[in-house]
Amino acid sequence: MMILIVNSAYSLFIPVHGKYTSAIDVLERAAMASIFGYLLGNNFQIKKLSRKNQEINDLSKENSEGEKVKEDSEHKYENEETNNVQVIIATTIGILSLLILMIAREFTQLPDDALATISQFKTFVSGCIGFLIGVPKNK
Repeated sequence: MMILIVNSAYSLFIPVHGKYTSAIDVLERAAMASIFGYLLGNNFQIKKLSRKNQEINDLSKENSEGEKVKEDSEHKYENEETNNVQVIIATTIGILSLLILMIAREFTQLPDDALATISQFKTFVSGCIGFLIGVPKNK
């Protein structure tokens, strides 16, 4: 993700013109959006076996001959609160994107075709702010 962000920032400040650069830029922005969604999705949430299900699994069940057989039940997991890794990633991406936008606005003359890249960074900033506002505070 960081490689794609750095590459997009580089192409924002130092435009490279070529036959296929716009198609490659679209691919990079789509990859960044996909990775960003994955990182802020539920994939990093810590899951732990609920205590209630552990107690159920520890109970033994007798079969028709009186032998004790351990019950094989489905494990259910409870979501822990948002992982700190997600918060760190969202904060880093949000601040980096905001800095890139601020530098682009204040110190450079952007080319006309930079609108899509600027919009991508704006979306990252908005998504990170929304994610960080929604993170539970009591951990």
